[in-house]
Amino acid sequence: MVDRLVAKGCVRRFWDEKDRRRVYVQLDKKGKKVYQRLLEEEMKMIITMTDSLKPETQDALLDALGKAAGLAGA
Repeated sequence: MVDRLVAKGCVRRFWDEKDRRRVYVQLDKKGKKVYQRLLEEEMKMIITMTDSLKPETQDALLDALGKAAGLAGA
């Protein structure tokens, strides 16, 4: 999979100077654009889904997600 992403110019691969067994993968400019586009599409989908909810349900959802995010960061 990484080989294909490298070939497409989406990521670059580099090795740790101290431990050549470690391989790092980093998004290139093209990969960052693709990633940004995916995030934007995901946000549109979330907005479309939540727009159909009542305002009080939206508030409850945001509250629950905020709590879950806080737990994940703890």
